[in-house]
Amino acid sequence: MTGGGTGKQYAGGLIGNNYAGSISNCYAMGEVIGYNKVGGLVGRHDGEIISSSYATGSVKGQSSVGGLVGENEEGAISHSHATGEVTGTGGYVGGLVGQNSEGAISNSYATGNVTGERDSVGGLVGSNSEGSISSSYATGNVAGIGSTNSFYIGGLVGYNLGDISNSYATGEVTGTGDNVGGLVGCHDEETISNSYATGSVTGQGNNVGGLVGSNDTGAGAGMIGNIINSVALNPSVSGSSNVGKVAGLDNGTIQNCFAANTMQLLGSSSGTSENGTEEEVSKIVINNTLFPSPWILEQGFYPRLQGST
Repeated sequence: MTGGGTGKQYAGGLIGNNYAGSISNCYAMGEVIGYNKVGGLVGRHDGEIISSSYATGSVKGQSSVGGLVGENEEGAISHSHATGEVTGTGGYVGGLVGQNSEGAISNSYATGNVTGERDSVGGLVGSNSEGSISSSYATGNVAGIGSTNSFYIGGLVGYNLGDISNSYATGEVTGTGDNVGGLVGCHDEETISNSYATGSVTGQGNNVGGLVGSNDTGAGAGMIGNIINSVALNPSVSGSSNVGKVAGLDNGTIQNCFAANTMQLLGSSSGTSENGTEEEVSKIVINNTLFPSPWILEQGFYPRLQGST
């Protein structure tokens, strides 16, 4: 099925508000324009699963804007993708999903460039709140361009409060505010594992990192951000202060993380910045401790996921 659409709330190329329904083997190709909860395929997805589906049109809105789904509430998205450019004038803007709340995203990807003027802007997901992302990736450039309140900008996820595993981002990331990262802008709780970023990162504010801008402590007692077996392969990272190869600001835990020894850092670091273990890229990309199955490793190439193109 092909489609496109315009609307204020719940605007989608196929469905505006999908409540407790499943979607499989569907697609939309038209441009979608709306205000809140705007998606290339579905504006708002609540529960059940979206599988083997895609959207190719550009998506424009204010908040909760995604290339495939604007807001994913406790739903599953698998083996799906979006290729259109995504633009949001508010917060929660993502290449695949704008806002992922307690949802599970797996084996999915986004390739469109993403631009947001407020907080939580990501190449795959704008905000991941108590959700999971696995075996997924984003290749589009990500830009937070607002003159004020443009923070939490990441190549894969803007603001993360959930688990990310076996995922990567390759796009360039730029932000005018704080917390800008090649993979995640701000990681507050749960765990990032076996993941990497390759795009250059440029932030005009504080807390800028090749992998994450800020690896912080969450709101709950004993909750911290954990990053393990992950890699920053960016050519350069620049910011105002708290600039690091792996994390610009680290108040959580970072274990067995590596960074390209050729990466250039521009800006001041601090005692809470984390550079990881510096190593040659040619050795990192074939390290099967960092990249076990479902990764495919080949000398001279970045790790790729099984089934990806």
